[in-house]
This record gives sequence, C-alpha cells and structure tokens, in this order.
Amino acid sequence: MTAKQTRKQKQRRRHRAVFLLLLLAVLGGVGFFCLSVFCRVGNITVTGTTRYPAEEIIEAAAVGEEQNLFTVSQKQLNERITALCPYISSVTVHRRLPDTLELELREFDTVYACIGSQGRVTTLSEDGRVLEQCAALPEYTCLLLGADFSGYAAGEQLSEEWNETLEGLQKVRRALEEAGMLPEIGYIDISEKQNYRAIYQDRIQLRLGSEYDLETKLLTARRILRDELAADYVGYLDVSVSGRAFARRLSLTEVADAQYLAVIGGKE
Repeated sequence: MTAKQTRKQKQRRRHRAVFLLLLLAVLGGVGFFCLSVFCRVGNITVTGTTRYPAEEIIEAAAVGEEQNLFTVSQKQLNERITALCPYISSVTVHRRLPDTLELELREFDTVYACIGSQGRVTTLSEDGRVLEQCAALPEYTCLLLGADFSGYAAGEQLSEEWNETLEGLQKVRRALEEAGMLPEIGYIDISEKQNYRAIYQDRIQLRLGSEYDLETKLLTARRILRDELAADYVGYLDVSVSGRAFARRLSLTEVADAQYLAVIGGKE
C-alpha cells in the first residue's frame, strides 16, 4: 500500500468519526428536545405518608405547572416538604414516563413526648427533632419529664446541649424495652444528666443512675420487684449502683411528679 493510499484511509476514518459525532449530537439534541417538550409533569403521586393528605404534600412541593420531569430537583423538594411537614424525614423522587412524578416519603416515628410549661406537650423523634407542639399526650410514646421544649417550633432540632442526654435516654429506653419493662413505665425523668429515673406502674420510682451497665441494674430491679416488694408497695427502688439495691416506702406524691399525677388523675 502506498503512502497516498494510507493517507486517504486515515482521512476516511476521520470523516467517519466526525460524521458519527455529529450524528450523535443531532440525535442527543432531538432526544433532549423530545424530553423537554413531551415529558412534562402531568401527574403527581404521593406514597409513604399516613399523616399528611397527598394534596398537602403536592402543595408543599410546589412543582411548576407542566414543569419538565427531568428538571425537578430532589434536593429542593426535600427541603420544601420537610420544612412545611415536620413529620417527613426525607423525600425520594421517582420519574415515571411519560408524565408522572412519584414522591416517596419517609416519616419520623414519634418516640418521645415531653410535658413542658402549662402542660404543653412536645413530641420528638429519637434523634431530637421537634415534631409537634400539642395539648394532649399522643399514644405509644415514651413520656419524658424534667425538661421544657415548648419554646421550639415544629421541625426544629433540639440544641446540642441535649445530645448527650438523648444518647443516654435512648440506651435507657432500649434497655427497659429489652427487659420487658417499658410498657409499665409511666415516664422517664431527664432533669439530671447521668441520673435517670423512671416511674414503674405509677407507684415505684426506679432510680437508674447513668446508662452504665443497665442490663445488670434492670435484672436486679426485676428480681426485687418480683420476689421482695409487695404488690401494693409505693416508694423508690434504687439500682443506680450496679449489683446493689435500696428500697424505701414513700407516699405517692413523694415518688411521682405532681404534673404526672394530675395527668393520670391524681390517684393515691
């Protein structure tokens, strides 16, 4: 093959490569034009929420009328919806051609309820996000006393000073749950750091101390509650020192918080 023929072959390859690139650019442009013209949001569906009606979520999303499916920002939707709907923890966007936008939501679980000033109830997620300020206690939550979060707005995060208390509180709650005692707990007192107290069966104050060695402490408490304390015992049971226990009879008003007694009817 001569040098002239070799040059011609190279030129033909270059021409083919340029042609292919131009063709791909044209096809890409046509594809983008078709998507931008035809793939507009015509339908929005909402899944994953039990607290908010779909209409409220769609309104919070504020997706423009006939906005292109592929220009909808998941980050922006997440920020808008979680700001206006405190129980929503995250939003995932799914695009269903030709015109459907699906918003998949994840909700916070209400784990704690804290009675603050004037009986105001603040509901919290496990990590300390304020979910709601309400007048009545919600069901199926762990009640807290000894703190006032009524000054927080729904959607705010508790300040960093509460991080250590929340971490310890999670360990206390889970240890009580694993010991099978959580359903019998009226409230947990978090007024003192590293000195958790819980009301058991609305008549016994469990003094747990810090979250250190909770499993042993609760085993001791269960044994004493079962074998040593009378069914009508009212007082405290101190297991704050692992491996030791102290009990003393007291009146119910000395054992339980007055605010809590008012909530359950002030029974003696």
